[in-house]
Amino acid sequence: TEITFTATANPGYRVDTWAITGGAIQAGGQQGDATAKVKVTANTTVNVTFKPIVYTPVAYANLNTYLDAQPESGGIYYIEITDLMAIHVKGDYNSASPLGQILRSNKRKKVALKFGTMAHVTNMSYCFNGCTSLVQVSDIPNSVTDMYSCFRGCTKLDASAEYPK
Repeated sequence: TEITFTATANPGYRVDTWAITGGAIQAGGQQGDATAKVKVTANTTVNVTFKPIVYTPVAYANLNTYLDAQPESGGIYYIEITDLMAIHVKGDYNSASPLGQILRSNKRKKVALKFGTMAHVTNMSYCFNGCTSLVQVSDIPNSVTDMYSCFRGCTKLDASAEYPK
């Protein structure tokens, strides 16, 4: 029998490790994976550990260089963007914002973004247009009033974005 186990972390945490006895991992179950498909052959114990998410602060001007230097590990890069301005987060129908274009040029690296402080931003339309490597976004500024198609084509979002209230 094969069973898929899903580990759901509390906010601010992520899956760290899986330990399975009495069965064999068929898929997933690696460090950072939210699921593990297990072939159960006897009494089976599944243990999952979680760890706090730690975001690496990266200035917007250095983001492309930072991502270029990271290996394509299959893991998620947790990045807090600093020095971000409104002009960096607005795109249009034909292209993502300048921030989104940086993510698109590093499409083989999964990224979870956390916004630092960003003054005077109201429009994030098409910001992440086509960013297939984006898996999570948090701390979107409360001043944002237009998010039209902000996540258009973001096929790997696996955690809910925290939208302004």
